[in-house]
Amino acid sequence: MKDIKIAVCIPTYNRSQIVDEFLVRCSADYLNFEIDIYIYDSSTDNETEQVVKLWQDRLGCLYYIRMPSCLHANMKVFKIFQQQGLRMTYDFIWVCGDSLRFSKEALSLIMPRVTPDYDIIEVNGMDKEKLGIRVYDDLNDYFKDCAWHLTLFGAVLLNVKTMLTGVDWKSYEIRFSSKELINFSHVSFYFNMLASMKSFKALHLSLSSSLVQTSGLKENSGWYGETFYVICCGWVQTIKRLPSCYKDKREAMVKFGRYTVFNTMDLLKLREDGYFNKGIYKKYRDIWKEVGDISVIKLYMIASMPTIMSRHMRTAWRYLKTFKGRVHLKKFLKHNTKIIIYGAGKKALRYGELFNEKNISYNGYCVTESHDNVSELMGHPVYKLADIEESLNNVGIVLALNSVNAEEVIEILRSKGLKENVFYDDDL
Repeated sequence: MKDIKIAVCIPTYNRSQIVDEFLVRCSADYLNFEIDIYIYDSSTDNETEQVVKLWQDRLGCLYYIRMPSCLHANMKVFKIFQQQGLRMTYDFIWVCGDSLRFSKEALSLIMPRVTPDYDIIEVNGMDKEKLGIRVYDDLNDYFKDCAWHLTLFGAVLLNVKTMLTGVDWKSYEIRFSSKELINFSHVSFYFNMLASMKSFKALHLSLSSSLVQTSGLKENSGWYGETFYVICCGWVQTIKRLPSCYKDKREAMVKFGRYTVFNTMDLLKLREDGYFNKGIYKKYRDIWKEVGDISVIKLYMIASMPTIMSRHMRTAWRYLKTFKGRVHLKKFLKHNTKIIIYGAGKKALRYGELFNEKNISYNGYCVTESHDNVSELMGHPVYKLADIEESLNNVGIVLALNSVNAEEVIEILRSKGLKENVFYDDDL
């Protein structure tokens, strides 16, 4: 790792506050790991440039690249792949979305594993299928397992020598500049390049989602208003046009839908916001089974309902989904007078708000490792597990984590004999 040079390249557009937040939260950690930061800015104003210039006085590893405002985000990524604006030659290029936040702990897990042995290194803070740490050398296996996640800007570090050298960039830009292919042109590039190699080696790294977060300043994805066109046309055509060596194309298409918007709550929200209706349903009637595993009857019912009903349905669905958990939580709180909330993310804040609303006292928050030097949340202290584990025997621990992190923490607590006084419900 000592001799490996890495450039984190961040394309951005009119989001100076998000860039500033990134630099506040993450720049010192990147500096400590000797990672250079490049901001590729195509904003219509100069606010992002001013933010970066202020930080450049403090950071020797921060660089600003101005890009044309008319350039699509994915075409900016292709310019980054061509290493435009870089001050030196790097071993790995890591294109990251401006709202993605890798903690110090995440970087400490990633960096020691960055070696020239790998053509592509994938960092996965969701790991929906619990792949863990895995090395791939079979094209179809990697495609089937990981194609959906590689849509994320920030998911991969690319080996410059094996993935970005000797490429006919003009041909790629022409091939993937059409409206239907441009949004996933980076995914097309990855799998076309891998297919052209005699052999390849990819590393999949699973990270706890508490170590990889999204900025709270980000609202929806840039293509939220075109969700169904992007998925049902863009994603489908991207996958179908990949080389024939990739056999499990339908599975790859379905996984992306399954893990993004093809669930009841997200579909109801899209209906409520007016982006899903009978016209959209009919337009993609022949495509639904290729991009998700929700029945067409259910899709039609959601697309047809009045928007106000979709709002009430979301509220009712959330209530019913959490009813059993709330009953169990009430019993748990009744039997535990001292309470610690395990976690410090959005779910932990929801529990804190609920407890405050119900006048339920709790002693604070607990985390396995502290992030961003947060010592207090909602007027309560944030403890590190190592500092208070001996005092937790008589404390009820409410896990405010996603399912993957909860499993990890339950194993940690079990090893310390604390399994019996733990509450967890994935739906709350």
